Amino acid sequence: MMMQEVSRCGSRPAAGKRAALVEVKRLLAAELKTENKLTAAKIRNLALQMRFQSHLKETINFVELEIQAKLANLAKIKAMIGNKRKALAGVMITKDKLRADNLHLYQRCQPAEKQEAAPGF
Repeated sequence: MMMQEVSRCGSRPAAGKRAALVEVKRLLAAELKTENKLTAAKIRNLALQMRFQSHLKETINFVELEIQAKLANLAKIKAMIGNKRKALAGVMITKDKLRADNLHLYQRCQPAEKQEAAPGF
């Protein structure tokens, strides 16, 4: 496009050559200004992307650390639950043994005819 403009101006008489040079300088300045704006926009875009990707990386790292902490806490809770289940199983076994001993003692204390009326534990 610039070449067409220069050729049009160049086909005129000598006075047109100066005008053509002025026009070429004006066009080059406009093109340089446009390129500078485009370069600034690209740099701004890259800076925003880098700020965005670094923010995302920080957020991901923070969330990963939070997840690891929660998983460690979950493992502790599961271990505690396992220990309490074992303790509960032991208590229930002891309870059943005591109930059986109690029934046996109750039956030994009763006379023969009352043994049939023993409470059903």
